[in-house]
Amino acid sequence: MLEDLTIAVIRGLDWVSLRPYAVSLARTGFKGTKLVLLEDTSEEARTHLTALGFTLVDRQPTPKEFGTWEYGVHRFPPAIEYLRSNSGRFRYVIWTDIRDVVFQADPVVWLQANLAPSKIVVAGLGHAIKDCPYNDPWVRACSPAEYSTVRQQEAVACGTFGGEADAMLNLLQAIYDGCKAANQAWATDQGMLNVLVRRPEYGARITGTDELLSAQWWPARNDDPIIYPWYFRPVFDKTDGLVKGPGGIPYSIVHLYDRDAAWISIMREKYK
Repeated sequence: MLEDLTIAVIRGLDWVSLRPYAVSLARTGFKGTKLVLLEDTSEEARTHLTALGFTLVDRQPTPKEFGTWEYGVHRFPPAIEYLRSNSGRFRYVIWTDIRDVVFQADPVVWLQANLAPSKIVVAGLGHAIKDCPYNDPWVRACSPAEYSTVRQQEAVACGTFGGEADAMLNLLQAIYDGCKAANQAWATDQGMLNVLVRRPEYGARITGTDELLSAQWWPARNDDPIIYPWYFRPVFDKTDGLVKGPGGIPYSIVHLYDRDAAWISIMREKYK
């Protein structure tokens, strides 16, 4: 029977920062392999991750001079290598950031019910690429030839996406190869994902906040004028520390919550 897999890549995060991700995923009852590819990580963090059932794999250290954007791209090779080395082992693969992500339910339940006939699902950000000061230059750096067309589309987030293992391996490889080929510091993983995600060969579809796999959100986004007016605004409920979609049902994954100081405190208290 095929396993499921979550992948996160970290560099230098302390246990306090890692804890909401790790504890929340463990609490969902996810039965697959919880993989963390790591470098420059404290023994305290390693001890806690191991106790929670995570698989830890040390990765080749990245150059210290790499900034955030460059490091984001260089997260991919160890994940690609792991998937290639374990070909045929996994069913679903869920790729996430870690510092700003929590799990509120087992994402495999959603994928089993909603993925097909797609191969991959990527969460939309609820606004056009052209209206975003980050995604717009990222897309231009990644693919100048496609920039004028792609920038009209909805921006997507590279912090959480998932799907069938073979399709995910192909997409991760294409993101990394595309960023390398662009050879620009601003050719980020998210910029390249925005270029690739609508190409039919990857079998991806974009989910909105009316679907409950992933919310790429923090409270202040509800009032951001660039957000599409028809987009469902996630509910950040401080009474139970849950982020909820239509019908008050919690999203499986919440990404970007740490743009709000109050919710950093809520998540760190909830997931101890």
